[in-house]
Amino acid sequence: MNLALLAVHIDSDTDIGSRYRRMQRFFSQVFFNYNDIAHFLMGMFAFSGQQYYLTLDRTNWKWGKSNLNLLTLAVVYQGAAIPVYWMVLNKRGNSNQRERIALLQRFISQFGRNNILGVLADREFIGGQWWKWLSSKEIPYLIRIKGNQLMTDKHKKEAHVRSLFANLKPGKRRVLRHRRDVSGGMGLAQWLKAAQW
Repeated sequence: MNLALLAVHIDSDTDIGSRYRRMQRFFSQVFFNYNDIAHFLMGMFAFSGQQYYLTLDRTNWKWGKSNLNLLTLAVVYQGAAIPVYWMVLNKRGNSNQRERIALLQRFISQFGRNNILGVLADREFIGGQWWKWLSSKEIPYLIRIKGNQLMTDKHKKEAHVRSLFANLKPGKRRVLRHRRDVSGGMGLAQWLKAAQW
């Protein structure tokens, strides 16, 4: 948000510099209750009583010399993601499993688990502890994994996940009848229950 641009549009007789400083003071002194903001957003889109998918994403960019790294939990709505909770990561790079669990626990503490159809995420959001936690809460998850991710095939031999889909043509899918043991990115055995390419 660019406060200098907002200052131009505030209806006031004071000069733009005074309006700008007033907004700076407001944002430096006012505490926002993020649970209230989340409830406002959920109500605005009438998610209450509806079933929905959640999606995790992370964005990282530079602001001068500072790194801004945000982990975001959003509700999927008509092909878009409506951010409900976010976490500033005081580091560069990926989130860890503990941070993802904390963000989702915060959502569940306010809105419960019953309306969650599943969690959608990209391949940076893997990990045995994370998958185990989602499974313990009975939350389905649809998470992309890399083609070179190791799994144990039906003959108990290690192979790359891509080998399950090597003969598929574009636009086709395959649902696995049997579970496959996957490393989970943390050396913990987890199950690949179903997948498509």
